[in-house]
Amino acid sequence: MLTEDMGMVAESAPDKVQNWQTNQILPGCRVTAAGSATTKAGDEGEALYARLLKVGWKRKLGPRYATNGSALRFRMDETDCFFSIYTGMMVGTQAEMRVNVAFKSRPGEGRYNVLVQCVPAVEGEL
Repeated sequence: MLTEDMGMVAESAPDKVQNWQTNQILPGCRVTAAGSATTKAGDEGEALYARLLKVGWKRKLGPRYATNGSALRFRMDETDCFFSIYTGMMVGTQAEMRVNVAFKSRPGEGRYNVLVQCVPAVEGEL
């Protein structure tokens, strides 16, 4: 979706992710993406979250999952993912550097990034 629908450059890789529910370090994956748009990064985040809901992702419920609108948690099937929309180099990983170098902004558009971290879903919790 990030590359095909939104025209971003993305890189995915296995990762060890701290589970936000249990604080355990779990095997998971990370997707790092760079893109640009004529709207603000926050507006692109809202559009991304609407797309996620449309294709079957479910928003994580409860106050501990309600962060600001730029970072939200979703579930699909057996996977929980944390989606974060931001501008600038904030993560500091080699993947972030590679996607930012590879992505060429379109004229008149501002750059933004997406970081997705996924872990196996915790049974019985949505």
